[in-house]
Amino acid sequence: MSYCYHILILMFLVSQHLLFIHYSSDIFVLSLVDLCSLTNIIFYLVSILFIKYYNLSDRYPIMSRFLSYFEYNSLFWIIVEFIIGYSSLVAVLIFSLLYLGKTLF
Repeated sequence: MSYCYHILILMFLVSQHLLFIHYSSDIFVLSLVDLCSLTNIIFYLVSILFIKYYNLSDRYPIMSRFLSYFEYNSLFWIIVEFIIGYSSLVAVLIFSLLYLGKTLF
């Protein structure tokens, strides 16, 4: 009968540990979203730079319409990726402050 208290203490410690694991996995996922967003922004900018540097629209006039559409569409996706990355960074910051017990303002 005295072992019942040990089981309750063990369950309390495990639940605290699982809470930290859940928080860590959430932070990992948000950081992974940031990394993917930053990588996409870099690749969009590099592709636009290569299109301009190599004058692909002048070299391939048949594809100039597609390249201008790609450039316009890439600028839209750069803005979207920036918003997603910035919002997940803010979420990581807020959740970290809340986990530490700090007030936001």
